[in-house]
Amino acid sequence: MGCRRSIVRHAVRVETKQRSKVICLWDVSLSMSTTRDEIPSAGQKPEDIKTRMDKVVDLLTRPDVKFLDRLQEKNPITGYRFYSPAQVGRAVAIARLRQADVSLEDMGQLLGGNDDAVAVLLRHRRRLEDRISSTQQMVDLVDQLIREERSNMPATIQLMEVILRVEDVEATVEFYRDVFGMDFQPDDHNGTLPRHYDACGGSWDPEGFFMFTIYPAQAQPTRTNLGFGAPDLDDLWARATKRGAVAISPPTDSGYMPRQAVFEDNAGNRVNVYQRAGDW
Repeated sequence: MGCRRSIVRHAVRVETKQRSKVICLWDVSLSMSTTRDEIPSAGQKPEDIKTRMDKVVDLLTRPDVKFLDRLQEKNPITGYRFYSPAQVGRAVAIARLRQADVSLEDMGQLLGGNDDAVAVLLRHRRRLEDRISSTQQMVDLVDQLIREERSNMPATIQLMEVILRVEDVEATVEFYRDVFGMDFQPDDHNGTLPRHYDACGGSWDPEGFFMFTIYPAQAQPTRTNLGFGAPDLDDLWARATKRGAVAISPPTDSGYMPRQAVFEDNAGNRVNVYQRAGDW
């Protein structure tokens, strides 16, 4: 009994799992991996005779029998194997090959000391590349179907841009960059317009594009209300007040809508910030 506990304590278990309904346990003891039941015929070497394990593997991999394939059709398989410390290196190699989706046939060649292992791996790599190409074609087809469906949808009006006209453009850009993490890009339309800054999101096609622009006031500055969603309202509130925002209403829970806060930016615009719906 003490010996049995010692073996289990030093074993390493490797598991592969796919919604198991069937558990397959393979006997990998010496009685299976080294025992040969037949007597060598004349001129035959003992090592040429298949071990009990060889016979099991032959049965499991015979294309006409398809034992595991038929079993898995009805019952997804979970396989457990216990490895001794001396077998851990081989277990890790098997796990890596399985992760790379190497076939059993190729795996047998690689683990069997095939001198042309690189050729086996290159052949498998080409198969993976073909699979990637095929998958990309399917993705492109789905994108095309999405575009076609969108073209058949009723036209809708979409808010795409908000422009703040402010007296101090640079200061306002710094405020929204520091508080909201916006990435602004300067633009002057090749010298035809005053220098301003755009923070863009999404793309023109498909819909979802949005542009937030800080523009020189030139005459009357903008005074408006804005609303944003944030993944961490309290953290944003701390950044805003540290950056000089005028506190109007600190982060508050109302019970019927997301947690919210209100402040004025450096240009006097009132900003409502809400904890994003998926995060409250």
